[in-house]
Amino acid sequence: MKLIVNEKKPSAQGLSSDQATRLLAEFGPNELESQKKGQPLIIFLAQFKSPLIYILVLAGLVTLFLREWADAVIIIAAVVLNTFLGFFQEYRAEKTLLALKNILLPHAQVIRDGKKIQVESRKIVPGDIVVLGAGDKVPADGKLVEQVELYTDEAILTGESVPVTKKVGDEAYMGSIVAAGRGLMEVTQTGLMTKMGKIAVKISETTAEETPLKKQIGQFSKVLAVFFSVICGLILLEGLWRGRPFLEMFTLSVAVAVAAIPEGLPVSLTVIMTLGMQRILKRKGLVRRLLAAEALGAVDVICADKTGTLTEGKMRVVGTALGSAVADQPLLLTEAAILCNNMLNPIELAMMNWAQEQPGGATEPLSHRARVGEIPFNSNRKFIAVLAEDKNKADQQIFFSGAPEVVLALSSLNETEKREWLTKLDELTSQGLRVIAFSHQKGTPTNLKK
Repeated sequence: MKLIVNEKKPSAQGLSSDQATRLLAEFGPNELESQKKGQPLIIFLAQFKSPLIYILVLAGLVTLFLREWADAVIIIAAVVLNTFLGFFQEYRAEKTLLALKNILLPHAQVIRDGKKIQVESRKIVPGDIVVLGAGDKVPADGKLVEQVELYTDEAILTGESVPVTKKVGDEAYMGSIVAAGRGLMEVTQTGLMTKMGKIAVKISETTAEETPLKKQIGQFSKVLAVFFSVICGLILLEGLWRGRPFLEMFTLSVAVAVAAIPEGLPVSLTVIMTLGMQRILKRKGLVRRLLAAEALGAVDVICADKTGTLTEGKMRVVGTALGSAVADQPLLLTEAAILCNNMLNPIELAMMNWAQEQPGGATEPLSHRARVGEIPFNSNRKFIAVLAEDKNKADQQIFFSGAPEVVLALSSLNETEKREWLTKLDELTSQGLRVIAFSHQKGTPTNLKK
């Protein structure tokens, strides 16, 4: 296997410790923006931004002034309950969003002073040479300067489940995962200047637009305030015109207004929205603001990624189909998945994981049969062929794996059988599935080298 190296390879020594320290002071830590100070207080005070709450608070103060203790307790309790319910739900949602920071591993391997060392991901700086291996999370944005069969899973950025092949000079992005292979990356951007950092900034800068329900509540509160102000004014004027004491009529008019205020409405709305947020959360959806649950309920169309699905970013085998000639020999398929496999890309990794989950898959195929020759897979040939023999060297078989059309063309099936398999292939691919074909035959071809 050949190691591909960039012609303009950076110094094998990497940065020096002094350079790294200076660049860290210049560019800052390699981390997404942490929670702003006072954020809980901001969320708490935001619960009072409602005209109806303003009216209830005013009514509570008035009833306290008038020593109407029962009414005052009810109104204040309604405001407190509404505030804490809203604060609890929205603060928990904000804490969940802050988990975006956890896409960074605590440590990464870099080359500094000519040595491979482990450093905190937050201390990585532009110019660092990061060592990448299968399963690693890319700690910053950068360009590959060396790679060996490197694939990265960028589903966190693009939503695409299929890992991307990377070549020297290609960019790798913070938060993506090395699905297979290994390489070296020169860091170009860190922290908020990365692709992931820019997404985090956009999330934090989202503006709170008023939902239809919030607008209706605001209008209702204004109408309520105007209407009862007029009613109270008329009651006060009517009493004064009849010669009643001012304090008596003022108390009466305020009592009428307080009695008419629907103090249970804000609590009812908050409870309903909270239940909505909980149901959405159980379906793996996160709502930042209570009233957004109402807006989501009015949505008619949701646009997902271009494939029309929401993927997990993992490739795995979901089904198999055996031809009539090998229907009674299921172990042959397991053998093919293991023998026609160099563990170089996500498809081969998924094949191996599936094979090892089958009965005897982890031990049997390789216990009595070994690879002795191979025609490697390439993009032109579109198949891999492996010559395997049993431990006594008395039996040899050839296993093929590759694109179904190519494997079918190489097979000894008759035209009717080939058409049936092509029809089956169309059905599977129409479901968005990636299909790999296997076949085998006995013999020793001359073009398979040991």
